[in-house]
Amino acid sequence: MDPLRPYLEHRSDVGRNRLDLARFLAWYVINPKDVNQSLALWMTATQVPGMLDEFAGGLLLARFMRSEKGRSITDTLVGRQYLLLPLAVIVSLLFWWLFKTYWEYPMFWFFPWMVTFFRTPLSIAFALLLLIACCLNNDIWLRLTGPFRYLGTISYGIYLWHLPVVLSLKRIAGLSPESALVLTTVLSIVFAAISWHFFEKPIIGSYGGSRVKPGLPA
Repeated sequence: MDPLRPYLEHRSDVGRNRLDLARFLAWYVINPKDVNQSLALWMTATQVPGMLDEFAGGLLLARFMRSEKGRSITDTLVGRQYLLLPLAVIVSLLFWWLFKTYWEYPMFWFFPWMVTFFRTPLSIAFALLLLIACCLNNDIWLRLTGPFRYLGTISYGIYLWHLPVVLSLKRIAGLSPESALVLTTVLSIVFAAISWHFFEKPIIGSYGGSRVKPGLPA
């Protein structure tokens, strides 16, 4: 049984509203202008399980593309790629609105409606962008995006390794922000690649193969 199924099937509008209400109330309970409480607001508004909309959007997109209906729709989009154009226009307008909104309210944490609602359309925009990218499968596109798709393969390792790298580099006196950025990026990717090829991929191959349903991509 898919361990995510109960969570995803019960993420209803009522659940969505409860999460928004929790974030909205957190803003009023915790004063974001108080430096000592700003971390508490950030933790309450983003780290409570189920509140990180970006993760939820990715999970729902993955489930959609692995479902029979999702595969039927993506097969249609792959075969008739002109249909991706209006979808790309919608995504472009959505990103334009998001950037425009954030530009007008850069002090994100000082506005309760930004804390409560902004990440939801942001996750939808990125999910639609990923859907478009998944439907572009011609040879030129696949060659051009090969490095990016590899980074996507090892992205979880990058996420796990970046914090230890950052904390280690903070111990180096005199390291400029620019150098720290380059070193963090390079080292996180290197460690993630090592982790993927020598640990994650062999373990998935040994123990995860039987869990993949026939006819569905791994």
